[in-house]
Formats: sequence, structure tokens, C-alpha cells
Amino acid sequence: MVSFKQKLLRKRGIFTDILEAENIRGFAGTDYYFQKTEGKMLSDRIHSHTFFEFVYVLSGACLHVKNGRRESLQPGDLSVILPGQSHCFLSQKARTDIMAMSVRAEEVRRFFALYGLCGFKDSSAFSLTAAKKEVFDEQCGRTAAIGEDAAHLRMLFNQMFLFCVQAGIAEKESLPSAFSAVLDRMQSLELCAEGVGAFVRISGYSHSQLCRLTKKYFGMTPTEYVNRLRMNHAYRLIVGTDADYAAICQTVGFESTSYFSKLVKETFGCSAARLRKKAKEPHKTV
Repeated sequence: MVSFKQKLLRKRGIFTDILEAENIRGFAGTDYYFQKTEGKMLSDRIHSHTFFEFVYVLSGACLHVKNGRRESLQPGDLSVILPGQSHCFLSQKARTDIMAMSVRAEEVRRFFALYGLCGFKDSSAFSLTAAKKEVFDEQCGRTAAIGEDAAHLRMLFNQMFLFCVQAGIAEKESLPSAFSAVLDRMQSLELCAEGVGAFVRISGYSHSQLCRLTKKYFGMTPTEYVNRLRMNHAYRLIVGTDADYAAICQTVGFESTSYFSKLVKETFGCSAARLRKKAKEPHKTV
């Protein structure tokens, strides 16, 4: 049976097939796929994905339909398309430039777990502040210039993820309040550096109890959770300071520089030296 929404869209000459996009070639074995339209026509065919898609307007304007709801997108607007949601673009102004990032659902869920969240709400687009827009526009331009760099794409997604959390479209997981307070304390560099021992001490749980909690809510061991936090601190020290890598290794709580180097490469897709070099490279003109 044809729905009212389908009839309406057919009158406008829009295809209404739902595309079951299980994969897109752009992922190429990674968790992220970045596109910048640079004035090209956007898809007017209703489709859905099994991954998350983040649509950000750099310039121009367009009319976007998501799950049957229209939203007029302007520069600085960010819209999140959840897996299974249908969407398309009905119209756009000339030279509309959009950044679209596709992220595998498994990767987004890892971020939910890390931040103690359970998902994104089905919400309309939201606008970045002028200050955030200026910084993020530059980051999108740098990403387009660098290309498919795994570490940079992860950092760009992390920034978008935090925008979504700050905009209130992320839903908190029903963690025990006492455990949630422990997780907040574990964000500090000092406790991260101390490691799982500090995690156990400030939680008041036994190691086995703590392990059950982190497995239940985050799908990882206490050590894996702490190392994820340590890598966040390591990234800021690598790209934001000129500190020696061995010193950074010790600062974030690792005794073995080889293990630290291994985790950096696994997390960011390159060595600490390469990560720092990329961060300092001058922005290229796209």
C-alpha cells in the first residue's frame, strides 16, 4: 500500500525506493567515509543506511527530508541520520557545499559506551555557534585536503560526537548513579595514569565486580576502558605539546614505550610522530 508521504513525493517526481545500503565502497575496510560535495547535486532519492550519517552544511542551503519530516538546512547546521532512517534532499541552492561523514554503527556504539550513553534521539538538525562553526569549517577543509586519514577522521568524528552530546540529542544510559560518579572522576589524567588500581579504589567495588560493570555497560574490561581514556589524554599531549613521546607515555600511565606505541597506532592508525606531524602541517587549499 502506498503511503500518503510516498504519494506526495511522487507528485514531486522523487523516487521513493528505500535503498538498503549495507555497505558503501568508500569505507574500504575502515570505520569512516568522508565526502565533501563542493556544489554537486545532492541525492533526491529516498534511501536509508545501516550506518550513521552526519550531514553538515558549509555553505548555501538545502531542503532535507528525514523520516518524512522536512528540515531547512543552513550553514552551520548539523543533521544526524540514524541507521534505518529514510532521507533525501528535495532542493538546494547553487554552490551548496555539504560535508557528509558516514560512520559504521559499531564504531558509533563504541563512542556511546565510552561516554556512558545509549544512543542518539530521533531529532531535527541543530546549529553550531559561530565560534564552533569557524573552527569546524576549518577542520572539514583540512580533512578534505588530507584525504582518507584514519586518525584525522576519528578526531573529526569525535568533535561531531561531542557537538551532538552538547546539543542534547544523546541519551544517557541508565548507569547506577554511584558508578556514573566514579566514571566522571576517572576522566582525570592523574587517576587515568594510576590505572585500574585507582579505578577499583575509588569505585569501592572488587575487581571482579568492576569487570562485570564495565562489560555490561561498555562491552570492555576495566583495563580497556582505562586505556581508552589514556589515549584521549595522549592525543592531546601529542598534538598540543612538544613533549617527548617517552615522557607522554609515562605521563598517561604506561611503563612500556613499545606498548604505548602499539596502542597509539591501533587507536589512531599511525605513530605518535606521524600524528604530531600531521597536526602541524599547514592547511592546504582545496
